[in-house]
Amino acid sequence: MTRYRHPAGAPGRVVLGGVAFIDGVSADIDPGPATRQLFEATGVTPIPADPAAEEPAPADDTEKPARSRRK
Repeated sequence: MTRYRHPAGAPGRVVLGGVAFIDGVSADIDPGPATRQLFEATGVTPIPADPAAEEPAPADDTEKPARSRRK
């Protein structure tokens, strides 16, 4: 089964084609051909099965030493 993302989905719970999207993301579903057609027409895209592919790269949060200021 696949999760789907609605790029223009409103915050909260929205139903599109009988499928609930919470904050723009559906639960794992296996939609039928008519629902897939509706999704394609409205820009709804499948989310990759690999969750690591969705996560952004971690930011470099290491602190750097402050430079000394000379007058």
